[in-house]
Amino acid sequence: MTGSRARKAEAITVEAKTKWAAPSLVQKRRQKRSELMLWELEAIALAMFEERGFATVNVEEIGRTDRPGRGCERAAGSGG
Repeated sequence: MTGSRARKAEAITVEAKTKWAAPSLVQKRRQKRSELMLWELEAIALAMFEERGFATVNVEEIGRTDRPGRGCERAAGSGG
């Protein structure tokens, strides 16, 4: 193979490996955390809708709700 063809073949192989590789443990944890956060926010929103009605609840209120697992960034960024 010539140098150009070899580089192209190598690039295709690397792309195929990254495209079809199994997700890493870190990626799996991030995905799971994202799913849990969505479920948690959905439950919070539904509870607020039931309590106060859909029209009176806005996205900012749902986001400001203190939730377990938010960590230190919530406390540092709350501002009061």
